[in-house]
Amino acid sequence: MDNFYESKPLAVFSVDTQIQVDYLIKLGGEIDEKLRSYTGVVHNFDDTYGRFWLWLLGAYEVTRTLSQHADSLDPNFAQKLKELKQYLAEVRMPFAKQEYRGKGGKIGNDLCVVSIQQDMKFIIDGKPYFARSVIDRVVAFFLSVDLKHLGVLTSNQ
Repeated sequence: MDNFYESKPLAVFSVDTQIQVDYLIKLGGEIDEKLRSYTGVVHNFDDTYGRFWLWLLGAYEVTRTLSQHADSLDPNFAQKLKELKQYLAEVRMPFAKQEYRGKGGKIGNDLCVVSIQQDMKFIIDGKPYFARSVIDRVVAFFLSVDLKHLGVLTSNQ
């Protein structure tokens, strides 16, 4: 069982969270692959945009859930988690509520995709974001999680 938790450390926190993160990593890879294929005429863009939207909502919810229990996590890990959650909140708010974070009011068509050549570039409050970079940052974070981040001592410590 120890090998299971070493390969799936978030299961120590919650099996549900581990399953959610595994799926976010899988779906993020599928979105990345699809975006990389956009080099000319784009087909099924609505599907890719919709998948990114759902992926983003899921990624934020997992980080929010973990953040609510920061006191049980390694302090350095908890700080990195907080920074990731804040970053995702900036991106999520326009997608989820059609408004900028902390500003209220409908954003109209400001959140628009301005480029879809091998990535999806969108502008939020005048700042450019790239879907693949958002995915890469979240996936790298979750792939870096180990038991010590979750306050679990292993036999190697």
